[in-house]
Amino acid sequence: MVRNGNYMRLSIWVILFAVAQPGLADRIIAESALSKAVVYRDRAMLFREAELKMSAGTHQILFPHLPTTLLTDSLRVSTFSDSVKVLGVSSRLESLNEQKEIKSRQLRNQLRYLQDDLQVLLDRQQTLTEQIDLYRSLGQSAGPKLAEELLRGSSSSDSWQTVYQTLAKKITEIRDSIRELTPTKRELEEKIAAAENDIRKLEESVTETYEVAVDVEASAAVQSKIAVSYVVQGAGWSPVYDVRYLPDSASLEITYGALVRQRTGEPWTDVQLVLSTERPQLYGRPKELSLWTVGIQSALPQPAIENQPAPAAAAAPEASTLKPGDSSSTVPGTLFEPKNLGRLDLQEDLGSVTVSFQIPTKETVLSGDVEQRVTVASFRSPAKLQYKAIPRQSPYTFLRAVTTNDSQYPLLSGKANIFYGNDFLSTSSLQTTMPGTTLDFYLGSDPEIEVRRTELERTLDSSGLIVTTGQQINWLWQLEVNNRRDSSIVLEIVDQVPVPRSEGIELTDFRCRDHDYTMEKDGIVRWVLELRPGENRKIRYSYKIKFPKGVKLSGLEG
Repeated sequence: MVRNGNYMRLSIWVILFAVAQPGLADRIIAESALSKAVVYRDRAMLFREAELKMSAGTHQILFPHLPTTLLTDSLRVSTFSDSVKVLGVSSRLESLNEQKEIKSRQLRNQLRYLQDDLQVLLDRQQTLTEQIDLYRSLGQSAGPKLAEELLRGSSSSDSWQTVYQTLAKKITEIRDSIRELTPTKRELEEKIAAAENDIRKLEESVTETYEVAVDVEASAAVQSKIAVSYVVQGAGWSPVYDVRYLPDSASLEITYGALVRQRTGEPWTDVQLVLSTERPQLYGRPKELSLWTVGIQSALPQPAIENQPAPAAAAAPEASTLKPGDSSSTVPGTLFEPKNLGRLDLQEDLGSVTVSFQIPTKETVLSGDVEQRVTVASFRSPAKLQYKAIPRQSPYTFLRAVTTNDSQYPLLSGKANIFYGNDFLSTSSLQTTMPGTTLDFYLGSDPEIEVRRTELERTLDSSGLIVTTGQQINWLWQLEVNNRRDSSIVLEIVDQVPVPRSEGIELTDFRCRDHDYTMEKDGIVRWVLELRPGENRKIRYSYKIKFPKGVKLSGLEG
């Protein structure tokens, strides 16, 4: 009895101790969901939130089944209540083999039940089919007996007609029963295919995931939101554009889109999507400066200075909590988001553009090889149509729409799909274009406007008063322009002259009396013509190439 009394006193003491210690930690498995994905060019930052009820004391909140592409150095945690303080964060890899085996058994049992149901249906269908064969054989075997009885007069035709009508009715009823089984059969076959697909996906799925543990202390009973952010590899995005010329309004409609891809191992379902050209800072402290020295430059070329200014992508973004205005408790290095949402941050000294776009609607991006297209913005700008011809390459002219980027966004380099009205024309590429600057798009060739380039004369002369010291080639060309359209056009013609690359060779006396022109350093010559409907115009130009005697020139193909 004494021993039992001691046992009872010990049990009561343990219970009282537990009640008196509200700070004893307990483990809470968070039912969290992704709320936001900030996608960079080669990775993404994911924001996951959970709503939890906590009693006063310490707790360990578990976020299980996070992808193995998670970078553990990027983990950040924030709370939304003054009563909850974050004490620490840890992560570990957990094996899913046991869970996969349990799930596999469940799926295979489900598949077996579906297959059994299908087999019962197939047996029923086979039985009905055999009944049809039986009734048919009865009708066929009764034929000779019917003929014999009719000849003897022992049976009337009406009675046999009743027999055959009965057989036909039975066969029709059985066929109706078979048809009624068809929808159920189709449904079972679809469920079996889906179960087999689920089993295959389970077998191909990952065997490990991360589990993140967040230790918190609640000063009182509270219901609070806990948010975790982390950077994952295997994600990115690239710009894509739809450029549509609208002839009725003489404008270009530019739809700014993005192709988002991710193979992080978890689906992003109904998340707020942000696209950024920044690079996330993974650590909670800045990088210290190294020694910067200056000295006398030697004659030999030196390698680049090791500690030159870091690229803009390495700059640490400003830290911010998940919810402005909340006094959230955080671990060192709070949750942060990319700055300049929808704004431009041009790093002029480095020649790079840093910008972020917030997609206005929630999006779903599945993990896999399929890219998800989202729309960033759409705008229209007035456009001028011009024709351009390079007759050395082709006699045809190409229609070009020239406009200005009137949006607040920089158009980053990417693929552009070109449309004229509702017709798709081609796929082109767009170079980075800042707001307020000019850009153009080609809308295809026009055979109604033709420019032909013809060599009219090429002669070789010698130079020198008494002794021949040099030679020169006299070259004469003609450009013939034919506008067969019933409207006036503006046409830019681009041609070129050879550029001397060796000492002693000189291009001189370029002349064109028919029309004004501009010549660039690389030998490109441009004419801008305004042509009336049906107008034909000719432009002649000439030049000389001087070179030393006895020298054989290359590149004279024209």
